[in-house]
Amino acid sequence: MNIEKYTICEHDISLASNPQVWSPHSAREMLWFLVEAGYLKDLAGLKVLDMGTGSGIVGILCGLRGAKEVILADYSHAAVEQARENAGLNGVRARAIQSDRFAGLGQDKDWSKDDARYDLIISNPPVQPWLHTDIAHQEERSDVADWNESGADGRLVLDALIGESHDHLSNNGALITSCSTRHGHGKTIALLNRHWKDDWKIIHESEHAIDENYHGPYLPAWQAMQAADNDLRVYQIDARRRRFARQRASDGLDFILTTLKIAGKEIPVRFTQTDRGWRITNAHGKTIEEVGADHPDVSGPALTEHWYYTYYLIEIRKRQEKDALGELPIPSDVYYGIHTERGRRNFAVSRDTIGDWPNYLRCLAMLKKAAALTNTEIGAIEPSVADAICAAAAEVIDGRIAPRHFPVCVLQGGGGVSTHMNINEVLANRANERLTGRKGYDRVHPFDHVNLSQSTNDVVIAGFRLAMHRELMDLIVALRILEDVLEEKTVAYKDTVKLSRTCLQDAVPITLGQEFSAYLAPIRRGIRLLDKYAILCLELPLGATAVGTGLGVSARYRDLIFPHLADVSGLGVLKSSNFFDSLQNGDLFIQISGALKSIATSMSKMATDLRILSSGDDVTVTMAVEGGELNLNVWYSVIAKSLVESCQLIKNAAPIFARRCIAGIEVDETLCREQAENTLAVSSVISAVFGYEKGVEVSRFAGEQGLSIGRAAVELGLLSQSDADDLLDPMTLTDADRSAEAIRRFMAGRKE
Repeated sequence: MNIEKYTICEHDISLASNPQVWSPHSAREMLWFLVEAGYLKDLAGLKVLDMGTGSGIVGILCGLRGAKEVILADYSHAAVEQARENAGLNGVRARAIQSDRFAGLGQDKDWSKDDARYDLIISNPPVQPWLHTDIAHQEERSDVADWNESGADGRLVLDALIGESHDHLSNNGALITSCSTRHGHGKTIALLNRHWKDDWKIIHESEHAIDENYHGPYLPAWQAMQAADNDLRVYQIDARRRRFARQRASDGLDFILTTLKIAGKEIPVRFTQTDRGWRITNAHGKTIEEVGADHPDVSGPALTEHWYYTYYLIEIRKRQEKDALGELPIPSDVYYGIHTERGRRNFAVSRDTIGDWPNYLRCLAMLKKAAALTNTEIGAIEPSVADAICAAAAEVIDGRIAPRHFPVCVLQGGGGVSTHMNINEVLANRANERLTGRKGYDRVHPFDHVNLSQSTNDVVIAGFRLAMHRELMDLIVALRILEDVLEEKTVAYKDTVKLSRTCLQDAVPITLGQEFSAYLAPIRRGIRLLDKYAILCLELPLGATAVGTGLGVSARYRDLIFPHLADVSGLGVLKSSNFFDSLQNGDLFIQISGALKSIATSMSKMATDLRILSSGDDVTVTMAVEGGELNLNVWYSVIAKSLVESCQLIKNAAPIFARRCIAGIEVDETLCREQAENTLAVSSVISAVFGYEKGVEVSRFAGEQGLSIGRAAVELGLLSQSDADDLLDPMTLTDADRSAEAIRRFMAGRKE
């Protein structure tokens, strides 16, 4: 007996060889990649099927890596015996079964049950087409003649793996299989898309030369298949310049198969001769570009006789979940589950999802982390489970779990149930993945663990209030930028007099600083209000559960959740003084909406291009709050969407407005003073001293003669020049006390 020794993953493996059995070398590239990429890192507790096992090396390695159960299956009787012997040589308990694809794996098994299925199927299937005509036309194949062949087109085993493995994979199970372009890349992709949609991916690919001594007889069949499939990945290549042979298409046109570097990767392309030169198309017939006859890639040196193909590994992940309504397939690369999927389908009314609200997601994750810590402290869940939930929650808080894992529409019915289940399922799947290496609810359940001691009604509202606090604090930071700039302008231009305007007409003098102070005042008031409301948002109804009675939650949980949440969030959270009020009433959000509307309107007064913000979402919020029914307001998603959008709009606009508009204002002080001195509106001072009729007379005379009010009063003999300068000085008129003192002095002088 010839024994070969291998060292893989620090395991010394001994294998007996047999010329009628696939050599272990045939699986070396697959094994190398799976080991390097970590696919075989931890197989503890998994059921593994090595389909087309050959020598058994793949299954044996899985057994050595901790797999709970290993099946070594092959169509060849010789391979089954060899694999069984090799498993024994390496001390691996494995069942070796002769099976034509999945047919011999257990007719008595109930494949509808998950525990009968395999967690991992690995296959390196044969791809050679039948060469023997007496076999190729038989339904049953000969073990002697074609143990390394796979049907008339070489696809028999591969097609079975892709098309039938769904019924043999456990939930969250994976199939990893090798394949190549030798038997039709396009067919493989089409079959994968038909059976698995988005749940498959190519995880490795490489180029290989065809061994003419071994593969030569199959080459004509492969060439015919790739031509019929419009797949150009079985090709003849130039050894020095990677150019392909000139060929003639069925329509008589010359074409050349070659490769081009596109986006940093060499891909097969086809040059087809046209009247103007050459058309370059990819392997799927899509035109890349048109080039002239002198294109450098058209002509080339003589070609070698070698032919090449692309070898690649495909990973398929199966994921299906069940609830009271039945089963649904779930994309294998997401962390949400069936309740989220139902919510995604039922409420697809807007493109805005909760994944677009990072603050809200962070706050929900903080609540879940605090709940896990609290439940551990009161002995309700195991510390290892709580640690996994906390770690998953930290990933959401830090933004390491992408928004696509939260696809539920923000506008949804049910008071936020779909939102709540989305965060529960994401945390459960991620926590389970951390503990077991795969998604699912084996160790961490969305209801029993992540949602323990909680209800949608208290969590969603508490999460929204926390998120609203963060939004308001972020908005206050932005508004303080505007406040600071307005204050700078108020101080800088306190002595810059200008003409005021009322009713779109010239009015009395005012300083520019006074105008800016008017802009500043409502922003400051708004900041004070928002700061007050932000603090009120920290009063949370955690522990209220469904309607405020706290049904199903211990008093210890209600007491401990708040200090844990304070530690997690860094915020001074408080227990709501009235759970029933917090769940039913949303008057706080009307007040917040009113403050936002006031701020937006004030900013609109400063800049007409922001006037659209003046209407805001106030009406929407008011209607949503009014819509609260009996013991629960179910419209929090609408309120949340409107208020968050308003906060974000103003938060984004305020710094831009401050920095790009207000901060850059420059004043022509000479022109401002000239306009203030020449305004007819100061005739009101003449009226105050000499009576209304005299004021009108002076104003009319000044207008007719093109004079200032002061000069007109002098020419009419009412004032001396010094009195006019004192009474009608624009800076004096901007201060009520100084103006009153000037009038008093003038009147006192007249009496003397």
